[in-house]
Amino acid sequence: MKITIKAKNTQVTEPLTDYINKRFAKLEKYFVDANLNVTVTLVVEKGLHRTEAMIPLNRYILRAEDETNDMYDLCLKDCFKIRLIVI
Repeated sequence: MKITIKAKNTQVTEPLTDYINKRFAKLEKYFVDANLNVTVTLVVEKGLHRTEAMIPLNRYILRAEDETNDMYDLCLKDCFKIRLIVI
């Protein structure tokens, strides 16, 4: 699983990168194809943090998006939403 982290109006710190990699690596067990490309986009606009996670599959795109004040909480929620879609 390849995880790409993009940032807009913010910087991605090493602890945040580790946290995102740890959370999304847990999704790997739900997919047969281990060559997944996960894109996580982190955006800060007007004081609000927004994350978007996308996993393109053969015919589908799994996508989760959320917005709040805590970036770590958002990454956890997006990972959980994608897991609910898969299960």
